[in-house]
Amino acid sequence: MRKLLPLIIVSIMALQWTPGFAQSRVYLEGFGGTSFNTLSTGVMRNWGNGWTAGTGLSYELSRSINFLLSVAYERYPFQGDNLEIILPQIVGPKYSFTGSPTDGEAVSLGIRFISAGINFVSPFLSLNLGVSHYKMGKITMSGSFGWNQRSASNYTYPGSDISITNPFASIGFGLMVPVSPVIAMSVEGSFSQSFDSYRTFLPFIFRLRYAL
Repeated sequence: MRKLLPLIIVSIMALQWTPGFAQSRVYLEGFGGTSFNTLSTGVMRNWGNGWTAGTGLSYELSRSINFLLSVAYERYPFQGDNLEIILPQIVGPKYSFTGSPTDGEAVSLGIRFISAGINFVSPFLSLNLGVSHYKMGKITMSGSFGWNQRSASNYTYPGSDISITNPFASIGFGLMVPVSPVIAMSVEGSFSQSFDSYRTFLPFIFRLRYAL
C-alpha cells in the first residue's frame, strides 16, 4: 500500500493538470431513493426495505475525479419477520409483537471516478467511507400470563430500542447525464455495509447536481 500511494498521488496530479480538463468546480448535490434491506443480519432483519435522502457537496478535481461529502437520513419500517421467540414457561398462548421504525443518519467522504461518456451518458464508480448512527426501533412483546390469561406484561425484544454508531463503507456504480451547463442528474446503485457486518443495504438513488 505504501508503494502504491505515491503512484496514486502522481496519477491524480497528472489528471488535474492534463490540458483540456475543465477548471475545478464545487457542486451542490441532493439525492433520494430506496434502500433495500435484504442482506442485514441479527435483529436488523426485522425491518423491511426503507428509503434514504440527503445532500452534500462535491469538488471536481478533474473531469474524471470528484471528491464527495454527503449527509443522509434513512428510515426502515418494522416487519418482524425474523423474530427469535423464547417464551418463559409462565407465558400463555396469547402474545403479540409490535415495533417502530428504525431511523439512521450517516456522514461520509468519498471519491467518484467518471468515465468518458457516450452520447452524453457517463458511467461512474463511487467509493465512500463514513460513520452511521442508528436508533433501532423498539420491538415490544405483549403476553398474557397465568392460567386465567388475565395478567399481562410487556417485554422489549433484545437488540431493539438501542442506539448504534458504527463506521461503514460503500461502493456504487451509476450513470450521469448533463441536463444543462450547470445541472446534471444521475442514477446509482450501491452496496453499503457497516464494519460490524450487521447492517448491509443496497441503496438505489436518483441524484441532482448543481454547479455553484
